[in-house]
Amino acid sequence: LKAPPQTGWSWVNQGNATATFSGSALMLEDPDLDATTPQLRLYVRSLAAGATGVVAAFTYNGAASIPGPKAGFCARCLGGTDDGNLTTWGIRETGANPYSYLDYVHYPSPTAVEATPSLDGRNFWPSLRVMWGKFSWEGNYKRIYYGVDGVNWIKWLEDTLTSYNTPSQFGIFIDPINNAQKISLSLLHW
Repeated sequence: LKAPPQTGWSWVNQGNATATFSGSALMLEDPDLDATTPQLRLYVRSLAAGATGVVAAFTYNGAASIPGPKAGFCARCLGGTDDGNLTTWGIRETGANPYSYLDYVHYPSPTAVEATPSLDGRNFWPSLRVMWGKFSWEGNYKRIYYGVDGVNWIKWLEDTLTSYNTPSQFGIFIDPINNAQKISLSLLHW
């Protein structure tokens, strides 16, 4: 594990969320049980020039009630026709289902989902608590992988949309989605 950097992060739609370093982990938490959905709390970093991928690992901390909180990674575009647009992918839980599943959605802002959400729809039922994610992009292709060890990767999806393909920020997010329990995300590797 490589500890996340302690500087260079910025908030998007922070609300009352906090980011706290504990040892070598970064914990993102929103104490409010938001009544609206989405209410994404993003903690992002600018990407280095020429970067074409990011690898990170996190744990999701919490219990779910309906309709189910989510937490994970995000990529955000700044400038151009995609200014402010973002993509999230990570773990989502629902009180109606005993399993976590992978969730992938596009948003025009942290408080509005697309009119026709670009939801992956191929949910996977992971039996893991540390989520390793790898995001890479080349031209109009975005590829998202998951794994259990940060070495061996399973391609989750490849998106060939002509939008959301020039991320300039990458980070983590949480969305309590009207949950009855507090949730948090611990970023373990960056």
